[in-house]
Amino acid sequence: MKVRVNRTEVDIFDGARVRHAVLQYFVRHRINTSRLALISVTDAHGHRIDLDAPLNDGDHIKLA
Repeated sequence: MKVRVNRTEVDIFDGARVRHAVLQYFVRHRINTSRLALISVTDAHGHRIDLDAPLNDGDHIKLA
């Protein structure tokens, strides 16, 4: 399934969580995964979401 993280589309497996999409984004952009604990994630509407929240194909999330 495809999910957009910031402006980058990442491919993740069906049933993936926000954490999986963020990690895929970090790998693609060569960001140290230790920053995972420091970020805040919001959905397309600006609502803060948890790293364990489920994702659906076509979802958009933003990192802060």
